[in-house]
Amino acid sequence: MAAEQRGTKRDINHSAKHINRSAKHNGSSASNLAAHEIPVFNTGCQEDCPEAWDPGEGYGQDPLLVDGMGFNDFVDSSDLDIAWPFVKSLLPKSIKINSSYAEISCAPSRASFLTGRWQHHLYTADPPSIPPDIAATGSPQGWSPTSSSHNGQLGSTAGAFSQADERTIAQKLNDAGYKSYAVGKWQAGGVLRSCLFWDTSRSRRTRRSWQMTPTGRGFSRFYGSYDDASDYVQHCDVNGHYDLHYEESEHFEGNEMEPRPYHYFPSGEKVVGKHTNTLFQEKAKQFINDHKEKYGQGVPLFLYYAPMSFAEPLQAPKWTAANCTAASFSSAANAYRQTLCRMATALDRSIEGIASTMAGAFPGDNWIMVVASDGGGSAAHKRSGASNWPLRGSKGEVWEGAMRTKALLTGTHPELDAAATKGKTYTGGFMHLVDWHATLLQLAHSSPTSREVPNDVDGIGLWRALVQDAPSPRTEFISNISGRAIRSGDYKLVWTSEGKSPLGENQGIRWPVRDVENQEYLSLYDAALPGSGWTPPVQWKLFNIRTDPTEERDLAAELPEKVRQLEKRYKDLFEGRKSYGNLMLNCDDCSTLLAKAPREVMRKHSSQIAMNKCPVKEAAYPFWEEAQMQRPFE
Repeated sequence: MAAEQRGTKRDINHSAKHINRSAKHNGSSASNLAAHEIPVFNTGCQEDCPEAWDPGEGYGQDPLLVDGMGFNDFVDSSDLDIAWPFVKSLLPKSIKINSSYAEISCAPSRASFLTGRWQHHLYTADPPSIPPDIAATGSPQGWSPTSSSHNGQLGSTAGAFSQADERTIAQKLNDAGYKSYAVGKWQAGGVLRSCLFWDTSRSRRTRRSWQMTPTGRGFSRFYGSYDDASDYVQHCDVNGHYDLHYEESEHFEGNEMEPRPYHYFPSGEKVVGKHTNTLFQEKAKQFINDHKEKYGQGVPLFLYYAPMSFAEPLQAPKWTAANCTAASFSSAANAYRQTLCRMATALDRSIEGIASTMAGAFPGDNWIMVVASDGGGSAAHKRSGASNWPLRGSKGEVWEGAMRTKALLTGTHPELDAAATKGKTYTGGFMHLVDWHATLLQLAHSSPTSREVPNDVDGIGLWRALVQDAPSPRTEFISNISGRAIRSGDYKLVWTSEGKSPLGENQGIRWPVRDVENQEYLSLYDAALPGSGWTPPVQWKLFNIRTDPTEERDLAAELPEKVRQLEKRYKDLFEGRKSYGNLMLNCDDCSTLLAKAPREVMRKHSSQIAMNKCPVKEAAYPFWEEAQMQRPFE
């Protein structure tokens, strides 16, 4: 019956490669690209769980969460396949997923993956009030706005979710005997600057703010950025603050007598001027090798790898300059798309390096890697280079282009090797980042045995469905960050604007691939759309995503009962336990803490960096790696 329901299995990605370019630029219909998805519910893993690896041999899990990798930016792209030679070599032994949904922006997606809970259940932190005696001085100390770092702290509060009410995938896997590590972009909370200083009389209190950072969330080591966007080679955010960090909760680099967490700012000639893609790859490999050396072969490893690619501003490593040229890349005429292609080339190289290190880390070569995206690509900005073609919309919207992504499951699990979907595309339905959380726990046989708080996750383990090409137990989800949407079975109900967004961008556009000159491409951007000026719509829009994945035909007028049904279901799904980042961010006696003479916790490696200020100048470093980039702030 399920096979009959599925019908012909057609891959939207494969078909997209053959679209006529003139049709793309004219925005013509792509409805023939429908991906067949079957919303049939099953009970998931109960006694029929994934085959266990021999715990005496050790094994590893390595999820890669890429920043803003558009639907048309990964393998089976209409123009970017050239950038993924290693990933393409993995395809014969991997499972492709072309309906892996995420939240519509970075921080909510990361929080959802880490906790396995919906973004609308995770209320991220607001900036607490600065004590009056501190505020009266005009000092920048205290809390910054949620969207950026500040001299008063390291990293923003953006993405910070409640420590008291939530447990991350790292903490859950640690309970099952894993050691967990994180490399890359964190964007799930930073550190109040007063807590960078160690005061033995206040050790408990000063440690509290570290609970927002990776070591407070269950990771033994972390190397990367706390905040959202920063320069790829200078490692400074847009406000001029240095945002590259190392921290550990177990002894690896710091003196054993140092208080934990041990933290420093990686800097100096071997760091500043070096592209983060290279730094993150090197550190990830080091973490894997150090784990093997310290714990031997019997302790499983979890490595959460979150490269900055493809966060703006777009910058590619210098060594990629010979790649993605006009001779081999059809979209090379557009500098932004070309830069993104080179960044993809560098990321492919990193995946190869990490995969080869994982492959040699454990007897029996037992490891799993997931490559997924934290949302759709940024295709609407004037200097963006991503592509979600043929899907509608751009990052930050509730159209498919903002939330539907591709993913890849690869590795050496015996059931993966024997999977019905090995070397193919999964056709059983759709999934969400919260389901990747549950599936990795399922694979480790560490799924919660109870749904009591804090194990009331929203994710569903999909391992069995993925390897058997069985119907997905994920049948619905909602989004409520910018606009509202619910996907339930084949149908999707959307409440959003088709006019100008608050940033002045036209919403709901099916943006063509950027293989043309900017002015031609931007004719869509500059178009005066009906109803522009950011006025919300007056009614819902309804689409059948199975037959109309590009959201072209609004069915709301034809199916009013379906609209009412999904609107009610949206409200039902919005309910549930809410947790608040503010529960763990307020500093007791904050004014006393800030007024005390500090002693720095940052150590010997970072003496030339004064706190998180960014004094580094390009001219001072002759070894500067000139990134291939387009500067968006000029």
